[in-house]
Amino acid sequence: MYRHTLGALCVVSLAGAALAEAEGISASLSDLVRQSDRVVVGRVESIQTVIEDHVASVKDGQPITGRFVFTYVDLVPTEHLVGGPSDTLTVRLLGGIHPGGTKFTTYPDAPAVSSTERVLLFLKGVPERGPDNEMVHQIAFHRAGKFRVEGDGPNARLVRPLPNSGLEIDPQEGIGEGPIDLDRMRALIRDELVRDQ
Repeated sequence: MYRHTLGALCVVSLAGAALAEAEGISASLSDLVRQSDRVVVGRVESIQTVIEDHVASVKDGQPITGRFVFTYVDLVPTEHLVGGPSDTLTVRLLGGIHPGGTKFTTYPDAPAVSSTERVLLFLKGVPERGPDNEMVHQIAFHRAGKFRVEGDGPNARLVRPLPNSGLEIDPQEGIGEGPIDLDRMRALIRDELVRDQ
């Protein structure tokens, strides 16, 4: 998806901060689990970028609306760690390649996925619908809720891609800049679920 030669690079920080609808990019594993409707391991099936009107913020009781680039990712879950089973989930990301492929818009701290990634995502539902009227999720706590899966089976591990690599989520549990075994993350998530009951 991001290997195209791009004609322009737009960086919008204020809109991104207001529109991201996240509590911040720093979160403990407990925060991530508590704020997520779903936690899934999956692979990207398709990616669609659209430009939409969206309420960026509210000032003095009045919505401030702008036009923003969103990337909708259809994710095929291979494992459901939190939440019920689903054949496909639609994840909305802020930013992406504009329709037509000549411009690219990115926002500070917004997560991104590529068409070749396997990922573990902490997801929460949003009230808006996608371009095909489907239910939509976003990644909890911005990029803090995204991990890339490398390897298979008992050797599978989670890594934090740049610029996430230095983002420590839960240092006391070993979730920081280094890779963490997927099995270990599964156990930590189960522990958090038990603790919240």
